[in-house]
Amino acid sequence: MAVVLSMTMVNGTAQAASTAPAGDLRQRAAAVLSGGDPTVAKTLESTMDCWVDVTIRSSGNGRYVKADFGVVGAKGLLRAATAQSAIGEWEKFGVCRDGSDWRTVMFSQYDGLPYVSTELGGDYTGVRRGLLRARNYNYSPGPWENFSTIAPPANNGPLGAGNSTWFYSWAAGLYVSAQLDYPDWSLRARLGSVGPWESFTWSGTPI
Repeated sequence: MAVVLSMTMVNGTAQAASTAPAGDLRQRAAAVLSGGDPTVAKTLESTMDCWVDVTIRSSGNGRYVKADFGVVGAKGLLRAATAQSAIGEWEKFGVCRDGSDWRTVMFSQYDGLPYVSTELGGDYTGVRRGLLRARNYNYSPGPWENFSTIAPPANNGPLGAGNSTWFYSWAAGLYVSAQLDYPDWSLRARLGSVGPWESFTWSGTPI
């Protein structure tokens, strides 16, 4: 099975399609969840659960999360900004989850499966610290791509009813919020407790 990424128009420009084998998704997720241990990674490849075409909906505003590759200076920024009628490739994610401890890895399906990362370094300080971006293509073991989720995606496809969940960033030690008090509705690991802005539903297709 392959994750097929179709041609998309962005600002009038056709974005090149790409294809990523589902096996690559499993291998790359296992690298994160194993902490770089190849023996553990090999076991996880066959035991963890994975999905493609996962959509994530904010319970705070009812909008779907997109990896926005049009943001200048923060390419791949996750934003709860899309209506259901406008779901496209930017709103679809690959997900792998270890059900034994809830650890979860997410990828954007749009551009070669970049990992979703919690941004904590460089100029990501102040109100930018903890923003989520789909931007890491080459994994090196660390906590930035590690999240915990209380429930897996529902097996109902991208438009089906989703399971309720939250996202906890291991790197930040905080829950991810849809920042509805910011005009871009960006996702950021910023709170120590779960409320409406930290609640999401998600669904996809198991592989």
